[in-house]
Amino acid sequence: MGTTLTGTTPQDTYDSLIKVTDNGPLTGSLKKLTDGLGNDSSLSLSTSAASVTGTLAVTAGVTLASASGNVGIGASPITKLSVVDGTNTYAASFDGAGGTSLVALGTTAGGPTIAGFTAAFAGSANLIINPDGGNVGIGTTAPAVPLDVTGNIRSSTGILFGSDTAAANLLDDYEEGTFTATLTPSTSGTISLFSGFRTLSYTKIGRQVTIRGLLLVEAVSSPVGTEVLIGGLPFTPAAGNSNRGSAAITLRGLSASVMQPNVNLPSDTNWYVIINASTVTTTTNSDWYITATYFV
Repeated sequence: MGTTLTGTTPQDTYDSLIKVTDNGPLTGSLKKLTDGLGNDSSLSLSTSAASVTGTLAVTAGVTLASASGNVGIGASPITKLSVVDGTNTYAASFDGAGGTSLVALGTTAGGPTIAGFTAAFAGSANLIINPDGGNVGIGTTAPAVPLDVTGNIRSSTGILFGSDTAAANLLDDYEEGTFTATLTPSTSGTISLFSGFRTLSYTKIGRQVTIRGLLLVEAVSSPVGTEVLIGGLPFTPAAGNSNRGSAAITLRGLSASVMQPNVNLPSDTNWYVIINASTVTTTTNSDWYITATYFV
């Protein structure tokens, strides 16, 4: 359908003539006003949704697909809102009052989802969510466990439980590991251990250290002394009687005899087991079962 202008006199130029470009009915393309000099202005269309049955494109950047009810920005819409930007880092930004960005995601199942979320989600390299492994990292870009935190949870003080902020009540360390123990007569001689039976394990929670395991005597050379020292402790015990803790040591020989000696708990980097060193041989007092706790 064309448009007929009446009551106008053609001029040498089009500065006084307005023409309506018509590319079809309202169901087709956008209508514009032009002065013939290339100065076009979009018409403001007022119509009901029922009368728009095709696709309405605005400056080729925004597309309204009325049949599906979808809106596309930078692309033909395939969802309710499709946003595509092949130039900038971010395809879209959502700014609330005061510059606060708020985006709510929801599904019919009641939980948030992000389709195609297969790469790591990084927040300034401080918070990483790795969907492939299901791990979350804080302070690390490669979380190796479900929650991987690099650095102190509560800076330079430790983990806070409840509202108690006293430094002495904050957990500042947790560690598990092994160490190589030694047996040494207090006066002279040597006691050697089998290589597979000289490694003890430890757990450190805060200041408390617990060690456990089995030592097996392989050879002795003229051991002399009223005590046998257990050395190689993973942490140096703190000074003072209040830090000595407790120990249970059972000695067992090939003859199946059992002995539970007294233990002089740490006063330096060794423990002192009160036993005549000469009674330690490869057949008597040769198996040392140890469980002990002390403080650092």
